[in-house]
Amino acid sequence: MKAALVSACGEVDEVLNVGTAEAPTRSANAAASGELLVKVHACSISPSEWRLISGDADIIKKPPGFPYIPSLDVSGTVLESDTPEFAVGAEIVATWDNVGGFGGMAEQCIVKASLTAIRPEQISPVDAAALANSAGHALLAVKSQRIAPADRVLVLGAAGGVGSCIVQLLKVPGVGGSDSTHVTATSATKEGKDLLMSLGVDRVIDYSLEKWWETSDLPFDVIVDCAEGTSAWQHACDGALKPGKDGGRFLALVQKEHRIIMKSYWDFTAFLVPVFFRQLWTTFRTSLPKYQTSMTMGDVTGLVLRDVLDLVVDGKLKAIVDPHCPLPFTTEGVRTAFKLLAERKAHGKLVVQID
Repeated sequence: MKAALVSACGEVDEVLNVGTAEAPTRSANAAASGELLVKVHACSISPSEWRLISGDADIIKKPPGFPYIPSLDVSGTVLESDTPEFAVGAEIVATWDNVGGFGGMAEQCIVKASLTAIRPEQISPVDAAALANSAGHALLAVKSQRIAPADRVLVLGAAGGVGSCIVQLLKVPGVGGSDSTHVTATSATKEGKDLLMSLGVDRVIDYSLEKWWETSDLPFDVIVDCAEGTSAWQHACDGALKPGKDGGRFLALVQKEHRIIMKSYWDFTAFLVPVFFRQLWTTFRTSLPKYQTSMTMGDVTGLVLRDVLDLVVDGKLKAIVDPHCPLPFTTEGVRTAFKLLAERKAHGKLVVQID
């Protein structure tokens, strides 16, 4: 079958090609583990997959071997199944668990029923693949903050796959706050600013021209960080965010910098210790904002995917696909997707059309 293949860790142009691979087969205990064989229609990519190819964080996450097929955020048609909910011929969307996903950027792949949902006919295969993991994490992030209608929320890095969903969900009653919840977002490009305003953001700050931590909107009730890491937390503590005793919450979806280097156990320790310390320290020191991370939100499951798709069908959320997409399932197309991701130039989700 046709598949994207990563031959080693390194630069995308050197190690990523579209070629031929053996079609996957379900394991002997497929019925018990809920394995589904799927014909893939579209596949999206996430920052963790680019980090895997680069080898930057190989102390905590390594590929299953080389060559390997990246990603597992897919939409497709079920070819083999022992799960009644996902019978042969069902149109589905599937994602990966916190261990990571492989095998999705190919004509066929194996997914888990527990991480799968039926794709409504109103949602295209490309949009479904774009929503999967990103919209699932966005939904968990917004729900975890229990946004009040009067809250003022800042979303850093809001024009990406997760951020573009978060800014929409913040204004959905029962999920976020309400239409009156004031949402500020950051973007440094005209395309990003136009996108965010079209999604209902109240104010967009061009961080290349203005320091968000000096804006007149201060202090915020909630900051959701999809982009900056440590520096954003420092600014939050310096007055950009209300203290914890007044309800100030900082949700770090990026715990450090965008490009995390973890080549040794020392790197791993140096990354984790400050994160856990902030969470523990701000639980007791309420003069600082409450620090939270994605580790406390829960995992994206099939049930979460179903909630995401229901919101789309109800008109409360829409998939945001980068204008370059869907990219063709060619070596050039797949490389372009990963380079846009690495260069942080995507506006919305990056999706490759498989069939």
